[in-house]
Amino acid sequence: MLGKIVSRIVNRLLDFTDVRVDKDLLWKAKTDESLNTMYYFLNEFVDITKLPPTRNRELRVMQECDALLLAIFDKVCKKHNLVYWLSYGTLLGAVRHKGFIPWDDDMDVAMPRSDFNRLQMILEEELAPLGFTISDFNVPSKLIGLGYKHLQTGTWVDIFPVDTYKSSQSLECCYHDLEEKVNIYKLYYEKNKSNADNAAIDAFRDKMFAQPGTHSILFHGLEYDAPLKEVLLFDEEDVFPLSTLTFEGVEVPVPCRYNKYLTTIFGDYMSFPRSGILLHDEGRGPLHTWAKKNGINMNEIKEILRNISDTYC
Repeated sequence: MLGKIVSRIVNRLLDFTDVRVDKDLLWKAKTDESLNTMYYFLNEFVDITKLPPTRNRELRVMQECDALLLAIFDKVCKKHNLVYWLSYGTLLGAVRHKGFIPWDDDMDVAMPRSDFNRLQMILEEELAPLGFTISDFNVPSKLIGLGYKHLQTGTWVDIFPVDTYKSSQSLECCYHDLEEKVNIYKLYYEKNKSNADNAAIDAFRDKMFAQPGTHSILFHGLEYDAPLKEVLLFDEEDVFPLSTLTFEGVEVPVPCRYNKYLTTIFGDYMSFPRSGILLHDEGRGPLHTWAKKNGINMNEIKEILRNISDTYC
C-alpha cells in the first residue's frame, strides 16, 4: 500500500498534468500513518532542486510569458529608480530552481512603501497603453497586480508594499509592542478600507508605527486579513543591501539574506511541500487554462511580450 501511495504521489508531482495533490489519496496516506514515511522517501531520494520544468505545456508557456513580464517590470523599475525584490514563491523558485517552481503559476515581488506609492501611476503611464493590466483590486494600500491582458491570458505578478518600523530595540525584544500596534492598525484598516483613500490609510499607519530608533524592522503583509504571526517581519539587514539571482535567465534583485527570508516564510523550503500544491484560479479554473478558454495562442503572446521587452527603454 505504501509503495503505491508513494508512487502515485511522486508521479503526480513529476507529471504536473494536474498538479493538485489528490485529497483522498493524502487522507489515505495519513490514516495509514505513512505520510511521514512518504515524505522521508521523497526528500531522501528525490533532489527537489533537480526537478525539470513542468511538462504541462500550457502552464510552461504561461510561465515563460510571466518571466518576460518580470523582465519588463524590472526595466520599468530601473528606468524610474524603483526598488523591488523577489518574494514568496518567486524568490523560492529563483533560489531552488533558478526560475519557476515547476508547479507555480504567478509571481510575487515586494517593494518599499515609498516606491509602491509611486508605482501605479508609472505603470499606467508606461504599460497600460501597451495592453498591460494594472489593478489595485479596490483595496487601498494592499497590493498592485500587473498582467498582460490578464483576464484573457492569466499572466500576472503581485506587487506587495513593505513598511519600515523604527525601534530602539531588536525585533525579538519589541515583538509584543509590534503585536499591539499591528492589531490596532488592522482593525482600523478593515473598518476603513472601503471608504478611505490611500493617503488617509498611509497617514494612520505612519503615525501608528512612527517612533525614534536605530533598528529598522520591515513589515511585509500588513494589509492582509491575518494575525501578526502571518505578517512577515524582517530586520532591515536581512533584505538590504539587495543581492541578485537569475530567474528564468533574467538577473533580478533578491534579499541579501534570502535563506533567512525564505525560512521565515516557508520553514524548510528545500523539502517537498506537505500541504498540497494549489493553483490560482479566481473561480475560473487555473490561470494557465484561461488562454485556451478564450481562444488565445500563448506562443503569440510570448512573442509580443518578448518584443516589448527587447524594445522597451
